Parts: sequence; structure tokens; C-alpha cells
Amino acid sequence: MNIAVGVLELEEKTMRLRAFAILLTIPLWACASKPEGGAGTGASALDTTLGVIETPLLIAFKIPLCVGSAPVFAPGAVVSSVFPLKDTSKGNGWQRLANSVSEACGPPYVATPQYGTRQQ
Repeated sequence: MNIAVGVLELEEKTMRLRAFAILLTIPLWACASKPEGGAGTGASALDTTLGVIETPLLIAFKIPLCVGSAPVFAPGAVVSSVFPLKDTSKGNGWQRLANSVSEACGPPYVATPQYGTRQQ
């Protein structure tokens, strides 16, 4: 009976290791693919490496920024509905709130560094 439990635990650990390996491999594969636009526009190895490193950081910082932007900008939108803004070229307070949230929560979701490109 103990042997069967040990085998099940070993299989469970093996499956977790495989799932972890797949989760690590997929972003590396996605970042290493060539960008669209032809064969001459391929990213350098430095750009790909930095993109792989920076994308999780971008996502890690983008999530709290996205979640926190609405509560930060909402009081200004409420106040602007009571006291209208003088400069309405960017819209009223609610439109500015929607624009700010869409900027904080919208693309890009993958970092595209340009550090390795050479200036000619």
C-alpha cells in the first residue's frame, strides 16, 4: 500500500515538473519567433534576450497599475462631473478616466526592446 502511495506522489511531482517546464518554454518560444514584416526585420539576439527578461517584469508592473488606476482617477472624474473642466479638448472627467484606464490596461503586453539595434 505504501509503495502505491509513493508511486502516485512521484507521478504527481513529475507532472508538476513537466507543467513548470512547459510554462517556462512557451514564453521563450514566443519571444524567439520572428516579427512580421519580412526576413530583413528580424530581431537581434540581444533584443530577444532582453524581451524575454523584460516581458514578465512588464506584466508584473502592468497588473497593479491597471487595477490601481481606476480608484486613483475616479475621484477626479466625480469632481469633474460636479465642477466641469475648463479644458475639454481631451474630454470630460469620465472620458479622461476611461482613457487613463485603457492606457494603463491596454497593450503592449510583450516588451519589445530596441537596445540591440544599430543606428546607421
